[in-house]
This record gives sequence, structure tokens and C-alpha cells, in this order.
Amino acid sequence: MKDASGASHIYQSSRRLNAEKELASGCLASVTPAEILTARGRYYLVSRNEDPLASQSDALIELCRNVLNRLPGPCAFAAKK
Repeated sequence: MKDASGASHIYQSSRRLNAEKELASGCLASVTPAEILTARGRYYLVSRNEDPLASQSDALIELCRNVLNRLPGPCAFAAKK
């Protein structure tokens, strides 16, 4: 995105409120068995398991967490402490 505001708006319009949880470094993410959505800095990150029978995957969560921790900037939505 051009800036953090753009990434935040995309995440806000795409997230599933009942599926949000802390993914990494205090960042909230929308986590479903087939998809993880999150935003940090000017980046909007989508990780998907395209398997139509996808179930919750620790590998997908860990991959997204590793990428998210490497992105610069603040979390679009911080987890409440």
C-alpha cells in the first residue's frame, strides 16, 4: 500500500471480527482455517490455504507469524493487553 492507513483500511474491511486473535508481537489477525489476514505498517498480508477441505494449520499460522514479524511499522490493530 502507499501508506499504513491504506493497509489498515483494507484489513478493517476484510477482517472477521469473531475470528481475530493475537498473531505476533501484539498484532491482531483474522484467523480462519483457510485464511489469515493482518496488516502492519504499509503492508496488508493475506496467507491462504487453497485446499477446499482446509483445517486449522499450525504451519500456515507460523508462516504468517514469521512474515509479520519481519514487516516494518506498527500493527494496524494491536491486541489488548
